[in-house]
Amino acid sequence: MKTAPAHAAHHGNHGNHGNHGNHESETLEEFDAIVSARGTLAGFRILSLDPTDRTRELLATDTAGAVLLGCRMRPEETDRLRTDGALVLPPVPALPFDPYRGHLYTPGGLFAALDKGYAETPDALTYESHGDPTPMVLVNRAHRTERLPVRPLLRSLVRERSTEARIALVDRVEEAPEALKRLGS
Repeated sequence: MKTAPAHAAHHGNHGNHGNHGNHESETLEEFDAIVSARGTLAGFRILSLDPTDRTRELLATDTAGAVLLGCRMRPEETDRLRTDGALVLPPVPALPFDPYRGHLYTPGGLFAALDKGYAETPDALTYESHGDPTPMVLVNRAHRTERLPVRPLLRSLVRERSTEARIALVDRVEEAPEALKRLGS
């Protein structure tokens, strides 16, 4: 009998029992439940966690095919997970937002601190960071323009702002470094 991942109820992933490639974990509790129930992180996306207190469990778990985005780890742990077949992208500490966030901001979250002026809100800090805008590379052209058309929305939000020229769209993650070079020049 196949069962849903331990965090399926939290994320509304009912019905994807055999396909855990669409599941994300954003809390240590979800991480612990996945590891204890399945013994594998294969097919899961682990977002912005600090699993340093769980190094033993992490290194003993099958991570081939797992995606760990923005998780805080020691370099040797990152190397080991990559060797074992996981995609591991490090945290980006200089940004005023979490680039690996798995859910949308609420209006209240975007405009928190509005009483101090718009420039202090997370919305303003996201789109107009201090200095040059941070380049943004969106991966998977078809997904970003057809299935989840975030690119047109993003472009409309940044139109006529300095951020507009700092957004690129690529088909594969391997193309991202070249796109970042182009955006940086």
